[in-house]
Amino acid sequence: MRQLWNAEAQAAELELQHPQANPRAIRSDSGAELACQLVRDAVEHNGNERASFRLTSLQKYVLSEIQPFNLAELEAAIEGFPGLIKTVGNRYTTSSAKEQERRSIRLIRHGQNSVAPLVAESDINVYLKNHRLSPEQLSAIRIALGTSDRFVAWVGAIGDDLQVAIGHTQTLAETLNYTAKRCVIPRAKTDICKLPIYSSSVQDNTLWIVEAADRLNAADACKLLERVAEQNARALLIGQLVAGFAPV
Repeated sequence: MRQLWNAEAQAAELELQHPQANPRAIRSDSGAELACQLVRDAVEHNGNERASFRLTSLQKYVLSEIQPFNLAELEAAIEGFPGLIKTVGNRYTTSSAKEQERRSIRLIRHGQNSVAPLVAESDINVYLKNHRLSPEQLSAIRIALGTSDRFVAWVGAIGDDLQVAIGHTQTLAETLNYTAKRCVIPRAKTDICKLPIYSSSVQDNTLWIVEAADRLNAADACKLLERVAEQNARALLIGQLVAGFAPV
């Protein structure tokens, strides 16, 4: 049977991604019922990860479960799944995923020009002239501390030593009596509500420096933006690709 699944996956140019731990136990449901259940799980998973997703993302998620059903059952379950919206480029979305994306966009837009810069440009220049930093690092620090936006991001490379730029950003903010807290998004899947950004009580205008923000899926990124806004805080999101922000 497994050889049949592998052959069907290869014919559809899909790669079976075996789960590393706790694979779902094979149930006695009919193949069609099982396919519908797994497609439901796949839609929920992909909808939390991003606003839209490809058909192959659903197929790979389901096939990685190594369950006894064929591709015809899988395709029928996907086509018949209620609430799945087909968009351009053979991509799919759901109403909840789109609403989640709209909430994130609204939070980012409402945060634009909504706060005063933490540090005056003149103070930033006085501090930075005594430190040898690359042009990218200097620009990134000015963006983080001189912005009037609640949310700002460092996207992509800003120099050889990211930690140096982060350290100077934190030091300069704290020199002027603002609180700057660092929060690193772990590699392993983690309940975002257990991170310091949720468990800490902060003052207004606290600057959260969120490292590895590109590890957040769409659902958790939205929750993080909501939490920062609730705290009347600010967030510097750092990552190779942060949704909603262009490269520095």
